[in-house]
Amino acid sequence: MSTRPQLLIEQWLPVTELGIESRREAAPIPGQFPKIKTLHVWWARRPLAASAGAVLGSVMPAWSPELANAFPKAKELAAEAAYRGWFLQLCGILGDPISAKAEQVAAIEAGIRVANPYSYKQAFKNSPTTHDLALLHDVLITTWGGLPAVIDPTAGGGSIPYEAVRYGLPTTANDLNPIPASLLRAGVELPARYGTELARDIERIGSGLVARVRQRLERFFPSGPNELVATYLFARSVACPRTGMPVPLSPNWWLAKDKGGVAVKLITERDGRQLDEPAFQILKGRAITFDPDTGTVARGDAVSPWDGLAIPSDYIKAEAQAGRMGSILYAVAVRIGGKRDFRAPTSTDLEAI
Repeated sequence: MSTRPQLLIEQWLPVTELGIESRREAAPIPGQFPKIKTLHVWWARRPLAASAGAVLGSVMPAWSPELANAFPKAKELAAEAAYRGWFLQLCGILGDPISAKAEQVAAIEAGIRVANPYSYKQAFKNSPTTHDLALLHDVLITTWGGLPAVIDPTAGGGSIPYEAVRYGLPTTANDLNPIPASLLRAGVELPARYGTELARDIERIGSGLVARVRQRLERFFPSGPNELVATYLFARSVACPRTGMPVPLSPNWWLAKDKGGVAVKLITERDGRQLDEPAFQILKGRAITFDPDTGTVARGDAVSPWDGLAIPSDYIKAEAQAGRMGSILYAVAVRIGGKRDFRAPTSTDLEAI
């Protein structure tokens, strides 16, 4: 069993611990480990692949002929090069990421599109197999006389204990801050302790929460029969100092740049007549006949779309400090048939807001 570290500071600061006994037969199932960072944003969260390398590099012995002789049937230990390759495989690195990155950078610099140069899924999605875990445990037990414990006294978001648990190692983690302490419990300890036994309860609780939130919020996001309103996109605004008309402050008018792009066109007049307020049109691909990179604000200064003259940053700051800065809805992100799309705001959206 793993033991709790005796830290003097635990007497007066909140902490958490993970005392997780490994099970050699409980091998992770590929594809069932999402990014732990999606649970909660936490600064200085370490990449999972690097954390896996740190854990394995701390407990795995250096290759030696004696180690290879102890496992004559294991091709992973037959030679030092094979052992290094197995180490990367345990980390989830199943190809050559350096060459792939170089190819990607060269393509970007040349302005050309290439297929995904990476030949394998992201490392954190590639869990070790049952065979690899069993061999790893045998190597560690042979080397240390038992499975070595991994202790992380300042675990933060939990990347290191998360990876240690994936390798079935006795793990103890600790943090002085109650937020990462909660993350460690939710993201590492409880899943490791109870596994899929939690799935039914989590689904029930989550479904209930989603239903309650949807019931309270759906009137603010009125969706049509063929769409689901996902997000409103606003721009902060100030009144033009000369015309008094509202000026949306946006550094550019792109909504998406992939597949030809989606952009917002700011409209201030129709049929030669000036509008009473700005309107917006969503354009896609070749229909984009203006430069979406040119917005109405840059480096603090703005340009009024009503008269084409500059709006100094000092004026914008003064309006904000006086509480006169507003906001303008310029696009609505929707889901249609499960795919993302955009449309211009309607009176129904404005009434809901």
